[in-house]
Amino acid sequence: MLGSDKRMSGMDESLRPEKSRITIFNEPINCQFCSNDVFTPYEVIVNVEQPGIGVRHVRYVAICQYCGKAKHFGDPSYYDVEKDNYIWALNQSLLSIKKYKIKIIFFVGKRKQEKVTIFLNSLIQILRQK
Repeated sequence: MLGSDKRMSGMDESLRPEKSRITIFNEPINCQFCSNDVFTPYEVIVNVEQPGIGVRHVRYVAICQYCGKAKHFGDPSYYDVEKDNYIWALNQSLLSIKKYKIKIIFFVGKRKQEKVTIFLNSLIQILRQK
């Protein structure tokens, strides 16, 4: 089931390269080709000055998960001097991955039923932890 798993907002870390929905100032990023809104973002570091100066700027390329078209964007977050507050522009809502339940069936005879029951109980405990 796809749905909001984790919302990353107001964080000073890069966007995660995972399937997600991304907003800039609460406006969703949509693909210009297919209008889909599910992307996988990748960080790109750009040399904004002449080569060798060492001034770098972080930009993003997000790949549409429906058609594969790339969307380029930056982070327009800024510090508001008047309010003495940092305004975060990028929000990322990670989408959960479908989880599957595994059903294991054993056909057991009447002999050594106790050992099989102990094994099955320990297997169920291990699978529940994951």
